[in-house]
Amino acid sequence: MNINILSKIDFVSFDIFDTLVHRRLAAPVDIFYATRNKLCKNREALFYGKEISEFGSMRILAEKKAREHRIKKFGGEGEVTFDEIYQTYQNMTSCDLAFLELLKKTELELELNFLYKSTQGYALYKQAKESGKKIIYISDMYLPPSFIEEMMQQVGYKDCNSKSLFVSGSVRKSKHSGELYKYVSNHLNIDFKKWLHIGDNLKSDVENAKKFGIITHHANWAKISNLPQNISGMNDYIVDSVIKTTSQSHYVYNSRNDEFHEQGYNIFGPLMFGFYLWFLNEVKQFKADKILFFARDAQIIMKIHELALKTTGFTVPYEYVFASRNSLYHIGLSEISLNKLFHYTSGKSPKTVASIMQMLGICADDHLQVLNAHKLKPDTILSSSNKAKMRQVLSKIYDYLLKSGNSQRDLYQQYFTQMIADASNIAIVDIGWVGNIQNCFLRTIGDSWSEKQFKGLYLGLLNGCKENISFYSQMQGYLIDKGIPEKHETLLTNGGIEILEFALTANHGSTLGYENNEIGKIVPILEEKTAQEILYEEKAMMLQAGILDFVNDHLHLIRIFPIESLISNIWCKKFLKLVENPSHKQIETFADLSHSDSAGKNSLRLPLAPKLPFWKCLVSKSFYSENEKLAFWKSAYRKRNSRKILSGDYLNKYI
Repeated sequence: MNINILSKIDFVSFDIFDTLVHRRLAAPVDIFYATRNKLCKNREALFYGKEISEFGSMRILAEKKAREHRIKKFGGEGEVTFDEIYQTYQNMTSCDLAFLELLKKTELELELNFLYKSTQGYALYKQAKESGKKIIYISDMYLPPSFIEEMMQQVGYKDCNSKSLFVSGSVRKSKHSGELYKYVSNHLNIDFKKWLHIGDNLKSDVENAKKFGIITHHANWAKISNLPQNISGMNDYIVDSVIKTTSQSHYVYNSRNDEFHEQGYNIFGPLMFGFYLWFLNEVKQFKADKILFFARDAQIIMKIHELALKTTGFTVPYEYVFASRNSLYHIGLSEISLNKLFHYTSGKSPKTVASIMQMLGICADDHLQVLNAHKLKPDTILSSSNKAKMRQVLSKIYDYLLKSGNSQRDLYQQYFTQMIADASNIAIVDIGWVGNIQNCFLRTIGDSWSEKQFKGLYLGLLNGCKENISFYSQMQGYLIDKGIPEKHETLLTNGGIEILEFALTANHGSTLGYENNEIGKIVPILEEKTAQEILYEEKAMMLQAGILDFVNDHLHLIRIFPIESLISNIWCKKFLKLVENPSHKQIETFADLSHSDSAGKNSLRLPLAPKLPFWKCLVSKSFYSENEKLAFWKSAYRKRNSRKILSGDYLNKYI
């Protein structure tokens, strides 16, 4: 605000909503739909199901009718109070007084819960205050003045009181008509020329104020539409409103001026918060008495859980399990088909015979006779021409693999069994995909698994998980469940999996196996991190800081609403869009990240969507196609290496 202006005036008035304070919702009317969601699982829903389901639209209509009635009966502007709106609502629905009071109470509670202070508005307020100007609050609003006073003082405007606050509903005059400015001037004996007004509405706060000679400042930091969203699902409506708010220009969060933090907050924060809400509901329904968070991908899920514990009041015991595909496939090896076994260790980059056997917990030098018989050596690089020979080798030594797995299992089984000794219903939490780790875990713990119930709760389960499901071993996915919806599987298998495994990586190396330490305790053996892995981890930790900030900013939703009323796939929308149609900025952020090419081996890493020499892509279709097959993130690869990059259409879409 211009200091010269302040020197010319004595009074500064502020509009309130979308100037000094904002709601964590896309539109003001969404408060009414939030009221509906909060009450949908309330006992009153048994008696007023129709009224609750229609409350959003009926509350909007009640305000409209109340204004029309006021004009018809008294003339004037039709400014109404909160109580008058609800009286009209009662006339429309014939609801009883107790239910009416519950609706009013709930709406006011939600106004307080969703409210936060505007950074820009508060800065101007402080400047005016420190300059010794008299502060006035003026609002075209139906809410009770006493409630607005409480609300404003709660967020930091301590001088908002009955002497400085003017509300249109109570004085029956508005800024919209301009009459409220005259009323305030007469009431406080203000010279219009000594008055500065700040507000977001161009007509009410700028044009109308100027008609009286009032100096104005347009609060243009909030771009708000007060139209209901065109979303029918009850849960989806409120979730969509919450997420859209985070993209609004005035929205404030703990930004660290880091692209990974920003993407963590805006893209992965909603996804992981939505998953966590779903997880809480599933744990409750399963009646879990122990939760196992599996390394490495579930570490961030456990951090979210710990952050939310004070809000959720959850008391189910939980534990972090050091495990990986590499460690559990070996120990839990039992009745696994050779094709599946070979698939576990495959990948996009060429691998040697020795590296494949090392992943299975055996040394190639111990099996030279079998290898020589199939014309393979430890340093032979596997290709399409000799992979069949490698399968034959694994077939020959399969019994050895089983015996090796059994001996390892006898040594280290206790690491896992002690975690579930006193539990009956165990929830396993991990990133997911096909449930192999859960299957191997159950084989690792031996016969005791048949006496208990296990349920895997995963971010996603692909279609291939079905063969790992049994009566005693249940699985369920959030983002995708057993391959449904099919489009989500397509997106996950074309880059989504690798992006998520980056986002959910832990701050420790992969679990290679187990050993007994000096005091006889079984401890995990963790892979030493390479310089590349350390850099990868640092970026992931910054992204996860964004996730945790988003969760922390939205935990109030758990206090407000029943958990089940917040479960929605809308939380996933931004992530799915990232995978399918990334922006130029997102490609620059994520495309060069590397991904481990096979189970439990982080030293073998490939970029998600490499940038190739442009002219080589342009002149060689085969070069382009071969590298597209190798790329994890297909859509980013196509945009980054488009053979149509010189076309205007491409540039418009890409930029």
